[in-house]
Amino acid sequence: MNDDLMVFEEPDVIDLAELVVTGRQAVDDLEGKLEEAKAQLETTESALIEAMKNSGLSSFRKDGRGFSYSERTFVSVPAERRSEQFEWLQEIGAGDMIKPTVHSGSFQSMINKDFLQQGLEVPGFVNVFKRDVLSVGE
Repeated sequence: MNDDLMVFEEPDVIDLAELVVTGRQAVDDLEGKLEEAKAQLETTESALIEAMKNSGLSSFRKDGRGFSYSERTFVSVPAERRSEQFEWLQEIGAGDMIKPTVHSGSFQSMINKDFLQQGLEVPGFVNVFKRDVLSVGE
């Protein structure tokens, strides 16, 4: 029997495929709305802080909620300068802060390409499993 014909003979498959497409679109729409809401909230929070500063308020209460602002310092190190950061932390005795991490997607890709596809054995500490994943094209 032709596989293409078999798909159309199974209404559950078609119905489920339509639900997948609809569900993915709904998630995309909600993610877009979430990003818009986050941007609007950031703008509104900045406006509130500015208004509080202009009014000489560092805090106030409204409807049982407390509002206050404070200055916080945020720091980051560009990835290409990370080794300098690690050396410096070691030099000043703060090396215990260093926690090496590996990006899971990159590691998965490397294991798949450089080991599994080449027929090479992966180390015992690496868990490998397969799972069916649905792809939907346009």
